[in-house]
Amino acid sequence: MPRLSSEQLRQVRSQHFAIPLRLLLIVPFTVLLVATTALVGYLSFHNGRRDVNLVAGHLRGELNQRIADHVQHFLDTPRQIGSTLVHLLQHRIVDADDPTILEAYLWQTIRRHPSVTSIYFGNTRGGLVDAGREGADGSLYVMTTDDFRSGPLRKFAIDDQGRRGALLTSIEHFDARSRSWYQAAITTRKPIWTEVYPLITGQDLAVAAGEPVFDQTGALLGVVSVDLFLSHLGSFLSSLKIGTTGQAFIVERSGLLISSSADPQPLQMVSIEQPPERLPAVKSSSPLIRTAAEALTSRFSNPGQKLDEQFEVERDGKRMFLHVSSLNGLNAPDWLIVTAIPEADFMGHITRNSVTTSLLIGISALLVTGLGVLIAFLVSQPVLQLNRNAQMLAKGTLSASGTKSQVKEINQLSETFAGMVRDIQHLVGQLHTEILERQETEQALREREEQLQLTLQAAELGTWDWDIQTGAVRFNDHWARQLGYSPDEIEPDVRSWQRLLHPDDETLIRDTLADHLAGKTPLYQTEHRLRTRTGRWIWILDTGKVIERDAQQRPLRAIGIHQDITITKEMREQLSRQERLATIGQMAAGIAHDFNNIMHGIMGYADLLILTTQPTEEQLITLHKIQSLGQQASFKVRQLLDFSQKTNRILQRLDLRALIAESLQQTASRLPATIELVADLAGDLPEVDADPEQLRQVVDNLTANAINAVSDGGRIHVNLSRQIIDQHSGRLCVVCNEPLVGTWIRIDISDTGHGIADDILPHIFEPFFTTREIGQGTGLGLPQVAGIIAQHGGHVTVISRTGVGSGTTISVFLPLSLEPADKNEQRDASTVRRKGRWN
Repeated sequence: MPRLSSEQLRQVRSQHFAIPLRLLLIVPFTVLLVATTALVGYLSFHNGRRDVNLVAGHLRGELNQRIADHVQHFLDTPRQIGSTLVHLLQHRIVDADDPTILEAYLWQTIRRHPSVTSIYFGNTRGGLVDAGREGADGSLYVMTTDDFRSGPLRKFAIDDQGRRGALLTSIEHFDARSRSWYQAAITTRKPIWTEVYPLITGQDLAVAAGEPVFDQTGALLGVVSVDLFLSHLGSFLSSLKIGTTGQAFIVERSGLLISSSADPQPLQMVSIEQPPERLPAVKSSSPLIRTAAEALTSRFSNPGQKLDEQFEVERDGKRMFLHVSSLNGLNAPDWLIVTAIPEADFMGHITRNSVTTSLLIGISALLVTGLGVLIAFLVSQPVLQLNRNAQMLAKGTLSASGTKSQVKEINQLSETFAGMVRDIQHLVGQLHTEILERQETEQALREREEQLQLTLQAAELGTWDWDIQTGAVRFNDHWARQLGYSPDEIEPDVRSWQRLLHPDDETLIRDTLADHLAGKTPLYQTEHRLRTRTGRWIWILDTGKVIERDAQQRPLRAIGIHQDITITKEMREQLSRQERLATIGQMAAGIAHDFNNIMHGIMGYADLLILTTQPTEEQLITLHKIQSLGQQASFKVRQLLDFSQKTNRILQRLDLRALIAESLQQTASRLPATIELVADLAGDLPEVDADPEQLRQVVDNLTANAINAVSDGGRIHVNLSRQIIDQHSGRLCVVCNEPLVGTWIRIDISDTGHGIADDILPHIFEPFFTTREIGQGTGLGLPQVAGIIAQHGGHVTVISRTGVGSGTTISVFLPLSLEPADKNEQRDASTVRRKGRWN
């Protein structure tokens, strides 16, 4: 750019008064810099301490709230687990008397919650089921007591499929009812937190959340408890940055540490022989925590006092800021959260800034003048060039009026850049709006996807995505695991699903799916069976929908979910059967009582006629026949009452060997030579408390059925023994469907007949169900047996195989007497084998 001559400069000045750019850069800049630096230094020095209080207060408040939120979330996990299990037990979704189902449920739950140490349930008999993880390597284990009652407690390792491994340890005498967590929950009758306690290994502190379980009638079922390792809290506190040297800790009002950012394990060893003890906060390895703990001891010792306070304490002439707050959640432990930050963490920076500011004032005063002159010459030339470039740019579409100034070059620059700034601001505003909208959309999508995944995981649902044109199907991992397969064992093709279908369900599925693919139904849904890897059939609720069609409305893509409803269907069928039998029993009891009254009247009038009149021989025969028929009718009434469990029992201490021997002797005397009766009655068996007439009726009914099964010739075997059945046997009562666990007196009556068909077997204990012709049986024999045994607290099982010589075995299980038997009162019955008679 050519320089202006002196004459040209004078002409410019005469046209408009303007301040030289160099002078404008040097003088105001120097004055403003010195004045501003001095003022800022003065204000920062005097206001620093006040700002420290404000910043420290905000920091402590945010830290305490963050810690409280983390602790509350950490403590909410066991509460949610416990409440869910209590609900399942109360509503019989999970059977409180079935340790196998409880063990599987607890194992699945502990796997989904890594912060939980163990989950266990103790019942009113002292039994325990526990699933947990080891503290060192996190490996899973289960513990159960034998027979789900007080006694030996055994701990087993468990693999990823929930199968038991090696026996890790055992305790011979364990009773859950004697444990503090059980007694505390029963005493309070509401959810509680146990006292914090150190582990025997000294590796960690733990706390348990317990809750009593009551059934729908208010009867106690047991106590659910969930344990947590508190080292999780220590790790979280250690990860926080609290100023430069600040510390955070959680403490009980008694002064004992829960966790801190300075003490990884808040425990102290008194001696090698004694277990570790909890560490008081006043003995922490951090001097800061010790000082804070001493200040807290006298201020916040009232139990249950809700706190959220900030205050200061002095330590060695230096101030320290403290923030103390308590947990505010319902049923939260009475813990205090404390953050402690030395004032020096903040004042050191402010002091250094004050010194630096003072030095800068002096240095700036020396340099500004020299630099101002140099800058004036260096800046003026680029500004003039920039001015010409800005004018060229301003001739385009980006034109705007600038702010007037006494400096000619600055005035032109301001006008040029004012228009550019307005356009850029408008463009930036549009871009910012679009970015915000995009971020909100992406965040919403991420949240929905995460929520969907969590929902599917929690509901244990299998999902499928079917490309209808190609037949390719994408199954999720749980779809495969429902059937016992690993994900890589399932080929991603629709034929993988078709090969697993039950043949009886194919027609229903084909028709239902065809209707939906054709658009006749808004949703595809079926209940069908699939074959698992082990060959077992499970029931699946399959729900899907076509989500994509072409222009001709041909289906292209469908998605859906699989849900295992096997247990639901079994429980539904069992409940329906039990409700049906209960209804029939109630009706039968009512009819039986009314009919019994009528029969007593008929028999009474027959007796009265015999005693008060002089009937002829023919009339006397008729009256005796009336009495005989009345007795037969009364026996049928007795069968109905036994089935409905409405019979009055007279319990006696019985020797079953003698009772069965006497009954079989009478039966053997009526047998033809083609039927062989064999009895094996074990000796030295405990006695039972029972009604002898009812048990004799049970034996008579069962032997009568066996005789009818071998009416053309065969063999009947009666066996009496003592049997111990453990919880893993899987044997269920065919009447009440309850598992057989414990020690029983067992009566087996077997025959070599043709057996019972599979379609008839489920109905043999239903009243009035019979396969005989009309007039040959009422179908009350086996229902009467079931009712009598149920009244005695026993169970019944049936094993039957069809075919010639296969036969049926009906087993009766009676509980032992509550008191020891007197061997001197037992009667003898020997093992015999006779044809056609019993000796």
